[in-house]
Amino acid sequence: MSKYNLLRYSLFCFTGIRYNRSFILSTKHQRHFRAISHEINWAQSLETASSTGAKGDKRQVSILSWNILSQHLFDSTPEWYHYVSKDAPVSWPGRLPRILDEILLWKADIICLQEVEFTAFDDLQHVLHCEGYIGVMQSAKKRTGDNPYGVATFCRRDKFAVKGTFHHSRTMLSLLEDHDQNIIAIVNCHLEGNPKKSATRVKQLHNILQESARTIHHDIIICGDFNCILNDSASSAYLMKSCSKYKDIYEWGRLVDRCVSDIPPHPYSFQSAYPMNILHEAPLDYVTFVSSPHRYVSGLDQIWYHDLNNSVSVRALKHPFLSPDQRKHILESGLPSIHHPSDHLPIGCILEWKSDEKRENLCVYPTDRVYNEMDAHDLNKAASNLLESFPFDTPEQKGEFLYIIRDINNNAHRESLSKDEEIRKLRDQRQRKKILFSEIPKEKVKDLEKIIKLLKRANSNHNADR
Repeated sequence: MSKYNLLRYSLFCFTGIRYNRSFILSTKHQRHFRAISHEINWAQSLETASSTGAKGDKRQVSILSWNILSQHLFDSTPEWYHYVSKDAPVSWPGRLPRILDEILLWKADIICLQEVEFTAFDDLQHVLHCEGYIGVMQSAKKRTGDNPYGVATFCRRDKFAVKGTFHHSRTMLSLLEDHDQNIIAIVNCHLEGNPKKSATRVKQLHNILQESARTIHHDIIICGDFNCILNDSASSAYLMKSCSKYKDIYEWGRLVDRCVSDIPPHPYSFQSAYPMNILHEAPLDYVTFVSSPHRYVSGLDQIWYHDLNNSVSVRALKHPFLSPDQRKHILESGLPSIHHPSDHLPIGCILEWKSDEKRENLCVYPTDRVYNEMDAHDLNKAASNLLESFPFDTPEQKGEFLYIIRDINNNAHRESLSKDEEIRKLRDQRQRKKILFSEIPKEKVKDLEKIIKLLKRANSNHNADR
């Protein structure tokens, strides 16, 4: 059984994921649909003021994310699509116009697509370029045989310039610079599809976030097909805090292996664009995957953004359905269908930053090249971010480390000491550093050494500017 089919099989068989007609059409959930709609600002469009060319709020950025269904997967697994109407377009030439119509309807600043075949990217790029977008495709390296597809990210040329891309397994990082020289890191992901491989999905997130943390950027957004449910998965646990913070994590009705706790945390403070309670209070408002009739999953596709100081707000969310009638039709007939070319539904949001000033650099693991582009303020900020996210076992460990590093940037204090006092203190700090590092796993010690390196580099840059 392929990984893709195994995911679909899991949707039907794992505890808590089996849905039936009475659930879908119940009066209770009809009421929830109306109630939650009053609480959330559902977008009529993802067009932002600055993307119209008019004078508007440049602090807004909108994003659309959609798994458009690989033609190869559709053609190679006909047993999964036996319910599709004979009138529905099932070829790529038939599906392409409908995919483009849906994308262009929402007028998003950034578009993240998954299951894009490398041969199909050119078709999408040709039309979207004419509509003002520039696109990048995940590297085709190793994408052969049963996996002739990847992720693709597009952005408006009048709003962003692509400064670089980084390609990892099932993820792609794109650095997009706006007119104010703020760089948004966009992580487009289509995580591992085998429901049993929770740790693999977390590692894929960890690897791409380690990559982003080595680059200069001021904001970061993660979106795509996570192949696990929002707030009920190891991936959500990892993004919200760290898997080590949770005693037990369940995903697809199974207890996740404790090995996920050994995956180092990331340095960001992520929030989900779609509220966590929507899955419990009104799951039909967040259906993102529909297979055969009456079988669907809520919260499979997700959008996350970094927000450390409550400086970002979700101005609007895209509802997966245009109306309750459309929802009823899709859930009863399944996807894809005559009017809907994929088995996933697109999601999206409009984010707004409170300040239009240049934002803090989020780089915490700068490479040697990046070091040279960072001033003392950015280097100190990177060290502070890394220190804030480091998982010390006890408050005493953190206090000890703060003692070890406190004089690195404190020139005035060092100059107030006599030579003998300075030597004695330096020896004491080195000895206590040796003891502390012996108590911490080697893979985590590297982050503490990185903090020290950042602070020393910041002090060196500061002294050079004096």
